[in-house]
Amino acid sequence: MSNNYYYRSDTLVDIHDGTDNYHWLAWISRPDRKPYWQFEDQGGYTPNGYPVFDSYRALGLRRYLPSEQLILESIKMYSEGFSKDDILDRLNTLILQHPGRYETDAEMEERFNYELKQSKKILEERLNKEITVLCWPGGGYTNKAIELSEQAGYKMSTIASREYSTVLDNRNKAYKRIARIGMTSVITKGGYVRSKRTCPSTFSYHLVWELLAQQYHPIVRFLVRANNLIMRFF
Repeated sequence: MSNNYYYRSDTLVDIHDGTDNYHWLAWISRPDRKPYWQFEDQGGYTPNGYPVFDSYRALGLRRYLPSEQLILESIKMYSEGFSKDDILDRLNTLILQHPGRYETDAEMEERFNYELKQSKKILEERLNKEITVLCWPGGGYTNKAIELSEQAGYKMSTIASREYSTVLDNRNKAYKRIARIGMTSVITKGGYVRSKRTCPSTFSYHLVWELLAQQYHPIVRFLVRANNLIMRFF
């Protein structure tokens, strides 16, 4: 539903300064404007001085929620002209008094179910067909997310590139895992190509080829992936 990034720990990494470096902050503060992020500067949708913590893909983490007091102090110090380093030093001390919290198991499961089930429901209604294959955004998932995706009605989902060395044994399994073919993106810090952000195309039948290749020799898998890599530029 959202394809967001969220904070996954209380480790501070930066302070938002209105640039596009953390464009996904706007997806959280202004979800209504997310469909237009490719075409407008959304740096101002998140207050300057907003603290940025260690983050990751939404379906691959237990979300960390910083305290409101910490956020307000960070914004206040930024507005008063303090440097980022000074703000981070102050926040690293203040966080001991206002540590924030992690979402509970129930909250995380509710969030995962919303992301997985509601998007599936919308796609099926609009396409008038059953949706059974799931590609995890950015390769972000947890064991719980995988479990809930199967419960949501998916019959298959991808694995992240970090797990490509994992042996995929789909024999006698109702729920299958397949390799994910990432598309190299030309999006870099708000950069634009031909007046809008774009991604090169990829071989339209790569999924079918991957499924077939998993049943045969490793050389076949290599040839399929080489073919997909070449076809990204056409």
